[in-house]
Amino acid sequence: MSLTFLTWNVNGLNEKLKRNKIEKVLRNKKCDVVCCQETHVAKKHKHILINKKLGMEFINSAVNKKRGLVIYAKEKLEPKIICKDEEGRILGIQITHQGERLNVVSVYAPNTNKTEFFKKLEQALLELENHNLILLGDLNGVPDPELDRSEKRRRGKQGKLPKTFDDLQENLDLIDIWRFKNLTEKQFTHFSGVHQSWGRIDQIWVSRELSLRSGRCIIEPRTLSDHNPILLEIKYPPSGPYRWRMNDYLLEQDEIVDKAKNILKEYFDLNLHKETKINVVWDASKAVLRGFLIQQNKYRKNLREAKKEELTKQLKEIEDKLTTNPGDERLKQIYKLLQTQYSTLLNQEIEWGIKRMKQKFFESANKTGNNQKIKYGR
Repeated sequence: MSLTFLTWNVNGLNEKLKRNKIEKVLRNKKCDVVCCQETHVAKKHKHILINKKLGMEFINSAVNKKRGLVIYAKEKLEPKIICKDEEGRILGIQITHQGERLNVVSVYAPNTNKTEFFKKLEQALLELENHNLILLGDLNGVPDPELDRSEKRRRGKQGKLPKTFDDLQENLDLIDIWRFKNLTEKQFTHFSGVHQSWGRIDQIWVSRELSLRSGRCIIEPRTLSDHNPILLEIKYPPSGPYRWRMNDYLLEQDEIVDKAKNILKEYFDLNLHKETKINVVWDASKAVLRGFLIQQNKYRKNLREAKKEELTKQLKEIEDKLTTNPGDERLKQIYKLLQTQYSTLLNQEIEWGIKRMKQKFFESANKTGNNQKIKYGR
């Protein structure tokens, strides 16, 4: 189960034919939340942006045909507006999924006065309820010119997001999720004719906790606009009855096995020689062991996530150094070692994931077989 978000600078939605084409593309993607920037739809014509096939609409239009934002969100997410400015550059909604509330804020940053804009944006974000945040849109600047702009005619820090944005993402603990998943790759979302260069100026930033649950984050091909759409997937556990599955790898650790033995011994010493029926004692012992294993699994999962986060941070630091000194063999060796450690952690998770999938398939096959026997009276 997952939620999908899409951000796209559509570069104008006044033409009906273009709106129809974009609607077709968006309906095929079946996203839960779609954020479009630079609609160019004036406030008096904003009704043309209503499209129930895409979801509930939230619109922020300027007086004239400039700027403008629209967000479409599925009604099941119970969306409601939480912030907007008067210039058609900031628009935020809150959604609810599986009991969790998320703040989703779309922005269309200006080409000038960026310092003041991001200072204003940070103040608006700080005033929101304290839920996980997804900040996305056209930021009209890049986090790292070395990686996020093309080489042609690039000068130093030209096009870099201002320090007020750095302060914003640090204070709100936000992660550039596409870069988080593509540490060294160069991929762009817009071509600037003025500067004759490509730049990754469209981005999605998420709260750190959401980065650990993120699935796909893809810069999609440029089609109906001069900007690329970006798609993000946030994973959620499947809804419905929860079925616990033991993590076999816990039993490969002598420390955990010894602790489990001691817990069961203490439990039986306390409960076997009482008036409670033996079958009740036995069933309860399984619950005691399951609780212990769940606690141990969660503890080790948190350790793995913290380790992955630390490795990612170290990899980024080494990459920054290698950018300026690509021939440093010592840095290359450290980088490969960090990559190996990160890969090992992922391999463990993948192996456990495959084992869980096999268990689910086996259970599903057995359930289907039993239903067939009942149906045909066998």
